[in-house]
Parts: sequence; structure tokens; C-alpha cells
Amino acid sequence: MFRSTQLQLRQISTFPAYTFFHQLAWVDSTLASQSPSFTSAVLPDGGVAVLRSGWAPDDQYMLMEFTPSLHHTHYHSGAVVLYDRLPWLIDNGYPGSSEEENSRGVSTVDHSTISLDDHNHYYAGGELIQFSDLGSTSYLSVMLHTYPYLDLSRTVLWIKSLRQWLDLDHAAGQGAHDLAIRWYVQGSATRLSP
Repeated sequence: MFRSTQLQLRQISTFPAYTFFHQLAWVDSTLASQSPSFTSAVLPDGGVAVLRSGWAPDDQYMLMEFTPSLHHTHYHSGAVVLYDRLPWLIDNGYPGSSEEENSRGVSTVDHSTISLDDHNHYYAGGELIQFSDLGSTSYLSVMLHTYPYLDLSRTVLWIKSLRQWLDLDHAAGQGAHDLAIRWYVQGSATRLSP
């Protein structure tokens, strides 16, 4: 649940250290909480899509990042986080305490996304192809610009009443390469071989 925000804009100009973020983040905690009027949203300029079934703790949600530029310096375009009563797909990429752990934490291989030849994405970015929220079903498709020699799109279809998600990835490129679809799940998992 989010609290309705009432911005306190009194003499902000006298505090030069304040930024626009501070203005947006300043909330009146005495206001009653209320759920937003929407459940799903795509922020194409920020490169993020969030699809939700509601605002209750057990509601499903999926977040996909298709950031148009390096977003907090993680190489994870197309990364997916999925929650259904508990975390299913997680963002495993968190910086550690050493330089080696930090490099691994921001790398492509530590995120639920697609990698080519176990290399980090050369570019961090993508663009929205299509988003539709039809009530009982949602559809999201993005084009990812991650490697110079790979055309890659990721499409997600969500059938809300069945609580099911379908991910369809399309990749086309030149030469022989190893393409890895990485899913980091909560708990233990078994590796499946083709």
C-alpha cells in the first residue's frame, strides 16, 4: 500500500541541496494509505515495466528492465523479477564487499536475463515494442540492444486467472555462439540439460 502524497513545497528554493527527488519523496505520514488506481505500468523512458494483479501482499507481479542506458551500472537488460505469493525469479545481482564480488554482482551472469558467450551485455538498453493490459491478460514485448551481433526480443504473456506467465525470447545473429537464458530462483533449483 502506498500513502497518498501531499508535497510540502514551502520555500524549497531556500534549500539549494534539495532536488526534485526530495520534493517527490516528502510525504505527509498522517494521510491514510490507499492503493493506486492502476496495477500495471510501463515507463519507457526509464526502461521498466511492472505488471501486477493488485496491491495485496499475495498478489502476483512481474518487473522487467529494458533500460535505455546503464541503469545503476548493472548489465541486465531484459532482466525479470517474478513474485507469486513468494519470490520466484529474483534479481541476484547485488554488489558485494570486495571488488570481485561487486564485479560479479553487476554482471549479466548474475541476473535473470539472457547472455551470449557468458559475456556481459555490451550495451544496456532496449525499447518497448508493445504493451497491452486487457484485464484478464497482459502482454509485454521489448527489443533488447545488448550485443552488436545479436537481435534479441523478449515477450511475456500473462494469463492472470491461471496465474501463469509465458516468456518467449527470439534471438538472431551471425556466427556460432552460446546463448544462455538465466533464471535465478528462490531456493534450490535443478539444472536441466538439453
